Parts: sequence; C-alpha cells; structure tokens
Amino acid sequence: MARRRRGKKTESIEEQSSAIETEPSDDFEAVLDEARRSPGDEDVWERLELLAASQQRPDEVADLYREVFSNDLPPVLASSLGQRGARFFEEWFGENSPALHELLVRVVTLDPANDWAFQRLTIAYTVSGQWDELL
Repeated sequence: MARRRRGKKTESIEEQSSAIETEPSDDFEAVLDEARRSPGDEDVWERLELLAASQQRPDEVADLYREVFSNDLPPVLASSLGQRGARFFEEWFGENSPALHELLVRVVTLDPANDWAFQRLTIAYTVSGQWDELL
C-alpha cells in the first residue's frame, strides 16, 4: 500500500523490496558490513533495509542500528541516521517498542539539542505511561 508524504507517493519498505530482486543472503551480509563501516551512507542503509524486507531479516538490521548507536556519533549523523532508524523500528516493531525508545534516548544523548528526537521520545513515554522517564 502506497502512502503519501509531502505530496509525493512513497512506498513501504515491503513494497519497495518486492520491486527489487532478492539477493542471496551473503549479499545481505555484505551490505550489512558496508553499513557498519559507513554509517553515514544513506544509500547503503536504503539497500540494507530493502534487502531486510525482502528476506524478512529486520532483527539483524535492528541489531546493527543498536551497534552503530553504541558509538559516539557526530550529532548530525546521530540525527539523520536516528530518523531513519526510528522509521525502521516503527515499521517493523511498532511505536511502543523498547528498541525505538532506546534509539531515541541515544539520539538525544548524542545530540541534546535535537528537537525531533526529544519530541518523539516525549510522545512515546506519554503514550506508554512512562511519565517518570520524562523527568
């Protein structure tokens, strides 16, 4: 099912993945390693997420997001990759997933002035009734 964003037609990860040929799993591993080595390369993350969708391997991508965010990323990279990661976690694991909350906390830790991550984290904690976490 296509969705609209800012007047443009966008497709879900699942729809995009059906449009590409399924690659062998070792290609998935190669792209996973490339994303690990080049966390700022958006094209690599795009390809990785498409392969993960076509091969039903979101857990490995989620693990890589956690691994990458365990490093001290520059604030600009934490913000851009964090937005991508937040969309990925929401699509695969839901808005209230602990993994999404952890990612948002890490983005705010790496970039304390980051408004979008702070706002998303505030909403996530409010929806899940975790008011103590807001303090």
